[in-house]
Amino acid sequence: MGRSRKSGGRVSARKWREEVRGGSNYLRRPEGLKVFEGKAGKYRLDFMSFIAGEGNPRVEAGEPYFERTFFVHQGIGPNKDWHLCSARTFKKPCPVCEHRAKLSADPEADEALIKSLAPKERQLWLVKDLTNDPDSVLVWEVSYHLFGKQLKDKINNSDEEDGYDYFADPTEGLTMRLALQQSDKGKWVEAADIEFRARTEQYESEIIKEMPCLDEMLVATPYDKYKSLFLQMDDSDDDEPRKEKKTRERKPRDDDDESEERSKKKSRREVSVGDEVGFNGLKCEVIHVSGDGTSLTLEDSNDDIHKAVGFDDIEDPPKKKKPRQEVDDEDEEERKPTKTSKSVDDEWDDGWDENDEPPKKKSKSKPKVEKEEDEEDEKPSKSNKKKQDDEEWDEW
Repeated sequence: MGRSRKSGGRVSARKWREEVRGGSNYLRRPEGLKVFEGKAGKYRLDFMSFIAGEGNPRVEAGEPYFERTFFVHQGIGPNKDWHLCSARTFKKPCPVCEHRAKLSADPEADEALIKSLAPKERQLWLVKDLTNDPDSVLVWEVSYHLFGKQLKDKINNSDEEDGYDYFADPTEGLTMRLALQQSDKGKWVEAADIEFRARTEQYESEIIKEMPCLDEMLVATPYDKYKSLFLQMDDSDDDEPRKEKKTRERKPRDDDDESEERSKKKSRREVSVGDEVGFNGLKCEVIHVSGDGTSLTLEDSNDDIHKAVGFDDIEDPPKKKKPRQEVDDEDEEERKPTKTSKSVDDEWDDGWDENDEPPKKKSKSKPKVEKEEDEEDEKPSKSNKKKQDDEEWDEW
């Protein structure tokens, strides 16, 4: 006997299409609140204020405000979703930030990986699109570097009598004429021009109480679930997983035999989560060991995941974060200047390039150490120009 149907109208996909956010897991819009898409074009916008809720970083709860700044981590889990950064948004523990802090303390950590894990600043706004939908209040989510930064510069460069500071006030606000254009550095759009004009009609002061609270729309992923997604430590790793990417066949190298012999001598018990190993010529981090101890899940410096990697496939023994052997006092004194005189960036860049093989272990003999130090000192330091040019764009 089939189940009876509840009475009450037609089957609708409205709730599904309004709630699905295409990869984000941090924004819960009230029913009926639509999104301002912000595509390339020209717009006339009225920005609406709201009553701030708990946790707003700018004002106390109950005070009127006009935007909500928050931070996200991108590319989390197998689906590469976006999740709220609890540390920067709510001042609560964040597993991604904790992992990033550990990497930052490791002088051999990949700087590009550390940078990719940094939280990205974004903002929520309430707007009325006077050009296309003047009767609706819309929520606009956008990177601070694509709009908020330009708006702040516009206000900072204005005169006090212009009144730009009060653009979102209900009774004294201004209408923004906004031009968005396709960026030449990515698929996103950015603010190309911002101008303010007097509103044709102001709003009642009480309209603030009718606006949805942006603070209440942000939702943090529970810590344990967040950590599991980030490290991809789930039960499916113990099963025969499907490949995240096609594994390249190893090219024979002169030191393969020696590397293989060193790997065989390593006990499987010595490999644990957080260790660094070599695989297919790449430097990888062990992010999971299967329950039966027969396979590993690795993450390389390009953020690609390699599952079901056997211990025999590891090209190099794991690099422990603690020293693997003691050295005598005389050798220790010789090594100290080398380690303290080089920055984290130089030490990493000198020892590893993404197109090179892993660095060889240094010899204990004094002449060998001095020779390697001379060779490293003769290498020119890398220019920071490209990093400075791209740093702001990477924040998106």
